Amino acid sequence: MLLIKTEKARAALLDQRSAGLSLAERRALILSDGKRSRNDLIGLLGPDILAALDRLVRDGYLGEQHATTNTLAAAANVFRSTPATTPTPLRAVPAAREPSTAVVACPAPASRRSLAATKMYLLDMLQLQRDPESVALKAEIQTSPSEDELVYRMMKALRHIQSIANASYAQRVAERMAEIIPEVHLPKLEQVRIERLALGSAVA
Repeated sequence: MLLIKTEKARAALLDQRSAGLSLAERRALILSDGKRSRNDLIGLLGPDILAALDRLVRDGYLGEQHATTNTLAAAANVFRSTPATTPTPLRAVPAAREPSTAVVACPAPASRRSLAATKMYLLDMLQLQRDPESVALKAEIQTSPSEDELVYRMMKALRHIQSIANASYAQRVAERMAEIIPEVHLPKLEQVRIERLALGSAVA
């Protein structure tokens, strides 16, 4: 089940003092965009958020919806876009070989990678931090005049999150960005990760 904020939640987020929402509950509402499940939010915010999610659903701040429709539509598109093939005679098929175990992971399909998705995700993460620099970085990203400048500012924002958040949280943010950012920009993301590792080693 995917979680999505209701109109009651949107109104509460606009008023910092309303509804008696805790910081954890406000974070959960911000991230509940209809594309994340309870497990997704627990992965981002930690297991302690489960009780808050139950209350938000119970009190009408969050609604639940099935992902079945979108999943079936995506599957239908795959079948429609797959051309019919003619079986190849057995004599023309080379001997099968065991798949290599050296492959670590398959990259995300190009259709799931986009700068827009990466930008929206990072804006969500910055909004959760609530410190002055995060607010400034969020504004910079939103007003980026070009793709190169946008990528530069997103890497700058990731470095900031790594500097103020705990290691596991910062790692989850970087891993999620690696899943959705266009592959052409992955080297820049890897460079930020290497810088972080080098800094950690120097501090140790």
